[in-house]
Amino acid sequence: MEISKTITNRNISVLIVEDSFTQALKLQYFLEQNGYRVSIAPNGPEAIVLLTTGDIPDIIISDVVMPGMDGFEMCTIIKSDKRFKHIPILLLTNLSEPDDIIKGLECNADQFITKPYDEQFLLSRIQYILINEKIRNETTTDMGIQIFFAGKRHKINSNRIQILDLLLSTYENVLHKKKELEQANKELQTAIGTIEQLELEYRYIFQKTTDAVFVVSRKNRILFANPASETLLQQSVEKLIGQPFEFPIQEESPAIYGKILENSKPAVFEVKSEPIAWQEQAAFLTTVRDITVFEQTRQDLQTNIVSLKDTISGTMQAIGKVIEHKVPFIAGHPSRVADLAYRIAVEMGLPEDTVNGARMAAYIHNIGYIQLSGDILNKRDALTEAELEMVRSHTRIAYNFFNEIKFPWPLADILLQHHERWDGSGYPSGLSREEILLEARILAVADVVDAMASNRPHRPAHGLKESLEHLSANKGILYDPNVVDACLKRISD
Repeated sequence: MEISKTITNRNISVLIVEDSFTQALKLQYFLEQNGYRVSIAPNGPEAIVLLTTGDIPDIIISDVVMPGMDGFEMCTIIKSDKRFKHIPILLLTNLSEPDDIIKGLECNADQFITKPYDEQFLLSRIQYILINEKIRNETTTDMGIQIFFAGKRHKINSNRIQILDLLLSTYENVLHKKKELEQANKELQTAIGTIEQLELEYRYIFQKTTDAVFVVSRKNRILFANPASETLLQQSVEKLIGQPFEFPIQEESPAIYGKILENSKPAVFEVKSEPIAWQEQAAFLTTVRDITVFEQTRQDLQTNIVSLKDTISGTMQAIGKVIEHKVPFIAGHPSRVADLAYRIAVEMGLPEDTVNGARMAAYIHNIGYIQLSGDILNKRDALTEAELEMVRSHTRIAYNFFNEIKFPWPLADILLQHHERWDGSGYPSGLSREEILLEARILAVADVVDAMASNRPHRPAHGLKESLEHLSANKGILYDPNVVDACLKRISD
């Protein structure tokens, strides 16, 4: 109960003397959390000034190693002053030699704690000092004793209680450090056990992996090889050691290496290398994986993808022919628009998928016409507003045809948007600028160029020159300026 009162008694004041600002603040926070009032002095001289000008602390906790005046010297000065000699001083130190204990006795220090210290252990020492303060003050002596230690004479002025407390605190420090060392040893043994277990597991993986694993010197000699390397190189591990390493070493990324095996079959290998230290020399940890089957599968897949795209392209062209049969006046229009859209996209330096998407959509961009009346499509007079709305619906019809079908390109959306305009004046949704898919913007330009240059039932052809003038006049208004520039360049070329 008495210790608990000491912890929570906020009338107890502590002076911390510590040249490390961080350490001082850390200790201050801990002590204030345990109910003490705390002040700080950054060195011995300032601590002495605080004693002479401010409140007298109940206890002083001081570092030993400080620039200028160290903790021993400060303690000697304070204990030599009758006004302050009753203040218990607890020294925090990294020192642990017997000579340091003698110095502590010479300067009349009350307790030692070795850094790094456990905070709860420090708290128990403070409590002990404060609880025994009355006994310490009643037991005084003016007679010092002299001792010889390590060839030197030392005069000890500490009273018996101080000497006993200092020796007990030193002993407790030893016991506390012993426990810490025992705990550290347990943790070390656990860590060693974990490392040994991991070593066994990694060694097992190393030995059982189907990848050939090598350690290769900077001079390109094999220093180590796992069992899988025997299968790869058709030699025993013993014979491989010291032999030149025949695969390329490339640190930045895996290297792909082709090789003709002894059975005359071609093989492909992936070689990965990482710099390591091996038996105190720089080396590479290199894995070699046979990816022949994977590479063949990849090539087959690529061939199938190309074949599939060719099939889709042929299908789109066939659909375009069907549309031409249904709407004779657009004969040749889908193919010409597809060719121009392709050339525009290539001129813009677009990715292959974007180029192909624009071309595929161009082949079928008028597919919505097949649901419209032939009377409307072939009408030679001007269309009424109602008839114009029906014609404009061909983009929505095309979208509905292809919306549920999965293609490598967003065909349904391209078909829906190819009559949208850069300034938002198009149909069906009034999209503008980058809201419109790039493929649809390309198709819009290619479509209008060929449509204006071709005959229609209700008008004669305007000709290519007028088509290009229309394009230039509406660059950045109806049409994407970058697409227009690419189109004009391709046609002029």
